[in-house]
Amino acid sequence: MLQENEDVRWLKSWKVTSTGPTDPVFHVVVLPDVCCGASDQAEGFFGFCKSTKTAGELEKARIHFINPPGQSSDGQTLPDNYWPTYDECVQELSEIVSSEASKPCLGIGTGMGADLLRRVSEVRPSLFRAFLFVAPAFSAPGVFGKAVSTFAAYYVYYFGFNGHAIDLVLNRWFSSEIIDRNLDLRERFVSYVEKLRPQDAARMIYAYGNRTELPSKKISSQRIRGLVMCGRDSEFHGQALDAYQVFQAGQASIMEPFTTGSLVLDEQPEEVIKSVELFVRSCFNFT
Repeated sequence: MLQENEDVRWLKSWKVTSTGPTDPVFHVVVLPDVCCGASDQAEGFFGFCKSTKTAGELEKARIHFINPPGQSSDGQTLPDNYWPTYDECVQELSEIVSSEASKPCLGIGTGMGADLLRRVSEVRPSLFRAFLFVAPAFSAPGVFGKAVSTFAAYYVYYFGFNGHAIDLVLNRWFSSEIIDRNLDLRERFVSYVEKLRPQDAARMIYAYGNRTELPSKKISSQRIRGLVMCGRDSEFHGQALDAYQVFQAGQASIMEPFTTGSLVLDEQPEEVIKSVELFVRSCFNFT
């Protein structure tokens, strides 16, 4: 990953790691899914980008890796009585992005991170020029889904990330074929999950699992462009198709690789890198 002018700060209970030129052409905001830090989840993809033409475009950007409360291993433990609500997270994130990104930016969100960015765009639509959503899940859970999320949150809170809990997280991210074949990838992501404090991560699982539905299915801004990526083997493939529809007509594209799970950027970076490069170029008028 790019290390130029790296700056790590804590804003409220969020960890923000910024890297790249201090006077950038554009900004990139990266948010992770539950149970993983932003820089961890994006490490493989940005490391891959360094060996491609896309590195030239990213060198013009200041990249902000933003960890929601409880999603970083090296911060202070959250107070015992602090269980952030999802609406609180959206409001705080909108304030953080406003303070960090002085120009319209590209938002890259995976799973929960995609949903947070989509909600921030309704609070402050002028912040973003484009979104790259990986395995987005925008629909709020129903009664059964909320019950399952609540059980999962309390299970992790009291029992930690044992083998069963880690398997559930990995199955959320990857196809079974990748998990069985690519042991290095499995071990890398297991290490990311194990770095988190279970009691802190559980609170974000609870907040995300009990979010409410947005009143509008469409992104209100007419100018925000989108690229949605999700493998056909992901449990979120159906929701990714719905996420493609939230953009205004003609403003988005979708990639659905076969034999791939949720984390397309990590499973098949060589297959999607050209699409990402063309998307960034078109959004920011690079020639």
